[in-house]
Amino acid sequence: NSFSNERLMSIGQELIDCGVKAVILIGGGEPLAHPKIGDFITLLGENDVHIGITTNGTFIDRYLGPISKYVQWTRVSFDAATDETFLKLRPTKIGKSRYKKIINNMRNLAKIKKGKLGFSYLIQTKADGLEIDNVNETYDAAVLAKDIGCDYFEVKPTYNFKTDVPHSLMKHDKELMAQAKSQIEMTYNLEDDNFK
Repeated sequence: NSFSNERLMSIGQELIDCGVKAVILIGGGEPLAHPKIGDFITLLGENDVHIGITTNGTFIDRYLGPISKYVQWTRVSFDAATDETFLKLRPTKIGKSRYKKIINNMRNLAKIKKGKLGFSYLIQTKADGLEIDNVNETYDAAVLAKDIGCDYFEVKPTYNFKTDVPHSLMKHDKELMAQAKSQIEMTYNLEDDNFK
């Protein structure tokens, strides 16, 4: 379920009236999928509420104006360097990859944004129940992020939600984690004044 258009906008006004200073649009689904999200971002931005967005990047093009003008940071969960891996890690109902669309969305945002743009890379392996892993694409994904015009590239571990300890880190194969460490260390060579 999502908020009605009217309720979303009234929530925005309630946040402003309560003196909220910052909002993160994230989780439980794609925050940019709501048809009024552009108006919501504008309302908050025009009232000096700082905004962060965690998105899959699919709908950035729909709200490029408000995002570029009002959002302090946008982090795109991407997790791949190649179209083939992207489609396996982020399949669609119709089986068509959104890889090129999302990269184009990020490139367009990078050209006009006032806030930061990040590329989020979640390390995934067979331990996560997948047939593939993305460890060997970590460095190439960082190269892609820099080429797109992202301000930063972040690597994150997956969490195991099937244990007694909530949010415990996934136990991945030690050899794969050694490869991941090597890939991550290589990314440090990409750092400069505009990319971290």
